[in-house]
Amino acid sequence: FKLNPKLLILQVATYGDTSHTWTIDNCNIDKLEHVIVRMGLDTSDWGNIAVYLTSAAGTRSRLMRHRPYDHTSGGFYTEYMSVHFWDEQSKGSWSVTLDDSSFTSKLYRKYHCI
Repeated sequence: FKLNPKLLILQVATYGDTSHTWTIDNCNIDKLEHVIVRMGLDTSDWGNIAVYLTSAAGTRSRLMRHRPYDHTSGGFYTEYMSVHFWDEQSKGSWSVTLDDSSFTSKLYRKYHCI
């Protein structure tokens, strides 16, 4: 069984905290088991970034925490998985939030949620 992902292709340069929201309205899944977010991101300091996913029901899951000793720069494409949304419905407005502890420059490449 494969869910058609909601794909968002972005080329957004931003500073500070950033959030992007999308609505899922045509999904055949009644109850979730887990959610995977695939995201490409370029940033000047990875340790300053935390990533959160908020479900349509309002549940917030931290996918990546701040890492004060990680000063890696550049970009990569990665996956994050969460089971915090167990038994929730998939339909509704979801959001991905980047919490930036030091106003780091960053560029979303693309992300999608499956």
